[in-house]
Amino acid sequence: MRIACVDGSKEILQRVGALLGEYGEKNNVLINCDYHEDPQAFLGAIADTDYDVVFMDICFDGQEMTGMEAARMLRQKDPHCIIIFLTSSAEHMAKAFEVHAFSYILKEEIEGQIGTVMGDVIKVLPQAKSLTILKGQKELAVPHHRLICVYTDGHYLNLRILGSAPLRIRMTFRDLLAQLEQEGRFLQINKGVLVNMDHIQSIEEGVCTMVDGTLLPVRHRGRSDLIDIWREHQLKEVR
Repeated sequence: MRIACVDGSKEILQRVGALLGEYGEKNNVLINCDYHEDPQAFLGAIADTDYDVVFMDICFDGQEMTGMEAARMLRQKDPHCIIIFLTSSAEHMAKAFEVHAFSYILKEEIEGQIGTVMGDVIKVLPQAKSLTILKGQKELAVPHHRLICVYTDGHYLNLRILGSAPLRIRMTFRDLLAQLEQEGRFLQINKGVLVNMDHIQSIEEGVCTMVDGTLLPVRHRGRSDLIDIWREHQLKEVR
């Protein structure tokens, strides 16, 4: 899950980050956080990054832009992003609903509310389905929509994940397919190579280029059928 925390206070950013880290550890959820003290800098960053959840301060004392203004601009770019406001006062609660905020947390109650709010987020995220993997002795949940591609390397699998560092895990390709067989977004383009069709940039001359620049070979036999499946998937997404 990709999360942004936007607040003018470094202390608040550290507190929220620590609590989200604890939540991820306890609930086996892979969480990656970015932190911004300036709402304008945050808006500049979202040009290249999509977030599942944004924790946003409302006021930003001393800044030219308020959190409410930043949230309105964020909503224009991404109508589905979950916005959770952080504030020191309940007086702004009514304004939060103008941008269809998911929740509202008082800063003095962050420790008691983060876990509850994140539990609610997991339930409603359209992309909440996750791939369960074992990294060392620890289970991790990789959201399906952030999994770019997977390819075998001996007895290991290499995972490319949107917004996260690559992972190399000991797992059979068969076990991977068993978890993802009901997910229509994934396509096996070669032996031991699975791609998320949402993240294909192009398929040309037997090479599948993913959005992160990963280049993967496409099998020759049935290649035109694979391309047709991808194109049909693209059309469904547009519809």
